[in-house]
Amino acid sequence: MQIKKQRLYIQDVAVDVFHDRNCDFNLEKTAVINLCGFPDFAGPNEMTTLQVSLGNIVFQPHMKGTFDSGGLFGPNGIKETMIYLNTIIWASKASSFPLGEPELMPWRIKKVILVGHSFGGIIELRYFNLIERLNSIIFMSPAVHYADKYGCDENGPDHYAEVDRKYPFTYRLDSINNWGGILEGKDAIPNKPIGSVKNVAVIYGKTDRYFDIGLAKKEVPNLIKKYIKADSYSFDIIGKAGHPLAETLHDSKAINIIKRICSDK
Repeated sequence: MQIKKQRLYIQDVAVDVFHDRNCDFNLEKTAVINLCGFPDFAGPNEMTTLQVSLGNIVFQPHMKGTFDSGGLFGPNGIKETMIYLNTIIWASKASSFPLGEPELMPWRIKKVILVGHSFGGIIELRYFNLIERLNSIIFMSPAVHYADKYGCDENGPDHYAEVDRKYPFTYRLDSINNWGGILEGKDAIPNKPIGSVKNVAVIYGKTDRYFDIGLAKKEVPNLIKKYIKADSYSFDIIGKAGHPLAETLHDSKAINIIKRICSDK
């Protein structure tokens, strides 16, 4: 397997697309949206490699206000990014860097799977319904809510300030006043699910230092069900893994869960 990367732009949002160089685009493919943490890096990670090995096409967005995308990183920018991402996956044309001209997308997508690690869980939970024909959602070591009862040991405003101080060029942050209480753990929880999918899987590492795993096990599934209606829910704790994605994806149990949901083979 050789991973090929394409860089696409729609408006001022950059999306990196990864697939096997020998991918047969005459066949319908599964699109996997890979949402990384905050902060994280923009390149391919262990999830990218696993998904490409399963024959899937991976779409990894640079959220507005991060890395090579314009704008500001915050709820409004995240929402716009997800809308643009949906357009790239399902539309036949987008502008391609560096040509800057319309390019016919080679892929034929049959379904979409959303995968988020760490802060990617915050994004998944609140904006998954912006993606059409979404089949399944996988939460990897997810921060889903900053309220203490959901087990996240990180203080949202302090984390925001640290990222702003350390990475002022990589992350151009929207004002904390425009985050709608998300960072303080005060954002409203819906009275009924905002969308539905086939599968929801939640995976934590047992030694993840950012979470109280006992609280997460008790409360996170209930919170997810308030946002997402699914045919199947699963919650698993990986014994020898911490927070890094690489640790979780070294465990055969985690890999088998992901393969069960994502594999087209």
